[in-house]
Amino acid sequence: MSSKDARANFSELIGSVRYTNEPVVIEKNGKTVAVVISPQLFELLQQETDRRFQEAVEQLHELNADKDPAQIEADIAVAVQEVRAARRKAAVESLP
Repeated sequence: MSSKDARANFSELIGSVRYTNEPVVIEKNGKTVAVVISPQLFELLQQETDRRFQEAVEQLHELNADKDPAQIEADIAVAVQEVRAARRKAAVESLP
């Protein structure tokens, strides 16, 4: 559905998502800009995200059980700096 149609028919769009539980993809200039989903689907996605996060945390605890906490913090700090530098570089390179 185009963003123009979504705006013009917002009430119908909400009703459709509510009663069919089917997501509606909204596009602008042929690109997806939003997806409207039902509260039930949103809740399922939140639960899955929470489950995966907890699983990842548990795996990290297991992998690092024998490591020095100070070394782990130092490794994380280095990794964060590397990610931030890569993002800054990508942002600069995307400038016109």
